[in-house]
Amino acid sequence: MSKLKNSGYTHSDRIEILKSGINSYNKLKQKEKDGIRPFYRSKEFEINKRKAENKDKKANWFSKDEKSFKTVIFVEPSPYSELIECLKETETKYHISENERIKFIEKAGKKTLSLMKVSNTFKENCAPEDNCHPCKNNEDLTYCKKSNVGYRIICKLCEHKRKISDL
Repeated sequence: MSKLKNSGYTHSDRIEILKSGINSYNKLKQKEKDGIRPFYRSKEFEINKRKAENKDKKANWFSKDEKSFKTVIFVEPSPYSELIECLKETETKYHISENERIKFIEKAGKKTLSLMKVSNTFKENCAPEDNCHPCKNNEDLTYCKKSNVGYRIICKLCEHKRKISDL
């Protein structure tokens, strides 16, 4: 419990984790008692049955509830989920049959944090008197002063002009 506390879990979260662990332990013990499966099962225990169940879960994850959905359609997010609600109403009104339904799932929209953050806070153009070639030829903000670069490129003509002006 102290590791959970040190990891930042709240008191109520730690209690919930402990309860879930005890419940899982009790369920496994009950299954062992009922002869369903051993508490310490081997890797090969009913491997074919478990593989088939996993394959079925991956193929039909969207048809868990009482309605038997035949397929799933992912819908782009819209304000107040208007688009998905319209599609669900239309599917309910004009469904093909009771046995073959379509499940609509709305994709996640952009996170508010990603809309607010700036990718590079250090982008700025040099002062005009610096005569920086990348900044001079670009209207957008740039970051021409790169750090941790192990090479330098200098225009021969500009270098020659600078040497002459230094004299």
